[in-house]
Amino acid sequence: MQHIILRVLAPLVVMTLITGCAGIKSGANKGQTLTAPPAPFKVKDLFCSVPEVKETNFMEPGPGGTSAKSAHQYGIYCGDNMLLARAGEADLQLTMGGQPQPIASISYWGATAQGSGSPFKGEEPKSTCDQAAKTITIKKKFHAASPSEFDGEFLEQMKVLEDGLIDLKYSYQLPEGAKVTDQGLFFSFQRFALVAGMTFTVDGKPYSFSKDDAPYGDRVLFSGEAESIVFAPDQPGKGFRIVFPSKTCLYIKENRLEKDKGDMWKYNAHMRVTPRGDGAVGFRQDMRNTSAESLKSADTFAGINFWQSDRLHIPDYGKCRNLAQNSSFEAGLRYWTLHHHNATFKERSKPVFTIDENTAKFGNCSLKINAFKGDDYIGYLQTFAFPSVADKKYTISFYAKADQKGLVLSQFCFTGSWGTFPKIPELGITGEWKRYSYTITAPNNVFTILWKALYRGDDPSGEGCVWIDGF
Repeated sequence: MQHIILRVLAPLVVMTLITGCAGIKSGANKGQTLTAPPAPFKVKDLFCSVPEVKETNFMEPGPGGTSAKSAHQYGIYCGDNMLLARAGEADLQLTMGGQPQPIASISYWGATAQGSGSPFKGEEPKSTCDQAAKTITIKKKFHAASPSEFDGEFLEQMKVLEDGLIDLKYSYQLPEGAKVTDQGLFFSFQRFALVAGMTFTVDGKPYSFSKDDAPYGDRVLFSGEAESIVFAPDQPGKGFRIVFPSKTCLYIKENRLEKDKGDMWKYNAHMRVTPRGDGAVGFRQDMRNTSAESLKSADTFAGINFWQSDRLHIPDYGKCRNLAQNSSFEAGLRYWTLHHHNATFKERSKPVFTIDENTAKFGNCSLKINAFKGDDYIGYLQTFAFPSVADKKYTISFYAKADQKGLVLSQFCFTGSWGTFPKIPELGITGEWKRYSYTITAPNNVFTILWKALYRGDDPSGEGCVWIDGF
């Protein structure tokens, strides 16, 4: 039981506030409705909350992806808003409004004659946390004047102030004779779809990112000096504010070339802030506005408040008969995680698991699983743990379709006893939406389902995909 809980709980840190019990209304091009009781987490009120500095644990892949190990990372949390300092990285991931993906990453770029990176070319950054002082500190040694020694040091510090603002400061030290050839602080907005059409103000003057259907092209939205920027001022609970100590040189640009669409690393938007001559730069960030629901502590089980301790929402299995909440993937991959045991991590032409916002049997979204010929050792997508009663029967059902012949959905069922895996079928998926179902007898008090797609067709591309909805 403990083994299963570690696998399915630990990676789910920041997700949205929608569950599979919500009634999903079909879009204009969708002909069906997935009916269920009302959503239990309907956001009504907004609160101004004080951020907290927290340490969280997560499971990271071991060498070759064949095992996992526990690691620590630090973040500043304010309701369902989060500024996360990822383990072993110097960039910060900013998530607003409980969205399943970060709206922006914040990173410092630096270059010397010995190399460049974020920040600079050097050793892996090291993070420390002082909860009493409400600070997170990241340090990194780098090559400044010497190609063989780490003779420079980069420093990044975040501190929660008494008024709830977050003070961020960046600086570095160089040995005598060394100099920096390029530097900048970047706010990178990836994917662009997360900010498409979003409004923002620079010193009170309104601007906006292009909408998805706007003509393609690179565009500088703002270039000059500014003291404050507010992103999404018209979206309560999803916007944030940046305040500089004085007029600071920056520009905001979007990159939207048609050839790059679908590539989050190229098709995006970013803000570049110019540091002072000595490389120092700082600002204060306001992300205090959050929903009242995100501050509640309803996620307490067996005496453990999972939200307070791990920023983890637990499914409310008493809300409706369907144990598979977020069953139509309208909340992204909430209650799902990557199971990477015996998987191979390598570069592929496209992501394995994504949310498709343009294809759905119910509502507006579905799960899209890409498959690659001869590439069977990819990881599985795994559900949250479902509570069960031993010897009772449970029916698993969903709708699925494939884009061509030869696509198979491979499945596993794990339970609370390692090695006790009920047999479930491998399914050949057809080209039209079809309901698939099967029944298992639970051997103990918990089970979880795992999926991946395999391509066994003859198309020259060697690739195909499967969509799943209404789980």
